[in-house]
Amino acid sequence: MDRLDPALLRPGRIDMKIQYKLATKAQAAALFLRFYPIAQITLQIEKQLSLDAEKSTILGETEKAAIVHALSEKFAESIPDHEFSTAELQGYLLSCKREPEKAAAGASLWVEEEISQRNERKQREEQRIKTQQEKKASLEPRQLGRHVRFGNVTGGTQDVENISAIPTAIVPKPSLTAVKANSVEMLTGDKALIHNPQASVNALPSNGI
Repeated sequence: MDRLDPALLRPGRIDMKIQYKLATKAQAAALFLRFYPIAQITLQIEKQLSLDAEKSTILGETEKAAIVHALSEKFAESIPDHEFSTAELQGYLLSCKREPEKAAAGASLWVEEEISQRNERKQREEQRIKTQQEKKASLEPRQLGRHVRFGNVTGGTQDVENISAIPTAIVPKPSLTAVKANSVEMLTGDKALIHNPQASVNALPSNGI
């Protein structure tokens, strides 16, 4: 919200502000119960009883609701408060569709894997930012003029690591039009660096310096 223009949040445009936080344990349990309605699921215990009795066995609604409620509490206990969004929890529950027992039993492992992946992504991002900063720092000396490539009309070029090693004359930019003896590839600030200043100064008008 802090990134929005205040004009978008003034009274008359937005009358009510509701803060959405990450899911709590209570919200996780409620989502579990909504995701597994007792009328549309078959519990593992029902399947096992059916195999043992060699006929379909259906638990009573009250008994079945109690089992699902216990599973929802077990699931909620595995979910830390304000750590995952309801969308993330729903994504996990979708992987255990119509299997509430599996969802409740595997929640702890899922939480551990998700947190581990988050930490790995955070470390990669920190390393990426650190690498960018180091690269930027290594380029600053070149941008400040410590490494200069210069040439002349004969086409020769030379790299100089220390700018103090170049004989230079400081002339205003507009006077560059009068300099014909040398070509300059780099400007620093509002001044131009010119190799072999004697020839360049002779080429300037009397008021050029």
